[in-house]
Amino acid sequence: MVTSARLAGALAARDRWGYADSVRAAGVSPQVMGFLPFAILEYTSKLRADFRLWRIAPDATVRGWIEQRIIEDAGLLGHFVADGSNPHHTTKHYNGWTGENPNGYTTDNRFHGRFESQYVQAHIREGDVRAALTGPAQAFPGVRPAVLSYLARTNQLVDTLYALEKVATFRPETTTPEQKAFAVSRMAAGAAMLRDLWYTAWITSARGE
Repeated sequence: MVTSARLAGALAARDRWGYADSVRAAGVSPQVMGFLPFAILEYTSKLRADFRLWRIAPDATVRGWIEQRIIEDAGLLGHFVADGSNPHHTTKHYNGWTGENPNGYTTDNRFHGRFESQYVQAHIREGDVRAALTGPAQAFPGVRPAVLSYLARTNQLVDTLYALEKVATFRPETTTPEQKAFAVSRMAAGAAMLRDLWYTAWITSARGE
C-alpha cells in the first residue's frame, strides 16, 4: 500500500537516483511522480559552482566563458522554478482532473496549456508581476527545505486553480479579475523564488559551501 508518508520520505533522498529508488519501493513509478524538486536543487547547485569558479577565474577571458555558463544555468533553473509556480506541475491532475471528481472539475486535457500559456500571454504583463513582488532578496539557510516548502505551497492551490476554472474558464477572452489575480500571484511567487535561489547561490558561493 502506498502512503503519503513513504512518498514524503523519498524527498529526503540525497539525489534523484535515491529518490527514484524510494518512490519505486513505495509502489509508484518515478515518471509519475516526476523529478521537479531535484531538478531545482541540481541547477541551484550548478549555479553556485559557476559563481564559485567566476570568483576565482584567473583573467577576464576565462571569466567571460564562465559568465556564459552562468547565464545558461540560471535560465534553466528559471524554467524549473517557473514550472513549480503552476499547481499543474505539482499534481497528477496536470492535464485535467483524473479519477474521482466529486467537485466536477474540468477533465479537459488542454487546461494546462490554456492556463500557463494562452491565458498568461493574453493578460499578464511584466509590470503586473513586478507590482506583486514584495520584500528584498533573501539567502535561504537551507535550499532543500525552501524548495520543498515552495512546491508544497503551490500544491495547496490545486483545488483553487480548478475551482477558478470551473467558474470562468482560463482563455484569452476571459477577463474576470479573480483569474488574473491568481495568475499574477503564481508568477510573482515563481519570480521571488527564482530571485532568492539566484541570490542564495551567489552568497553561498563565496563561502565554499
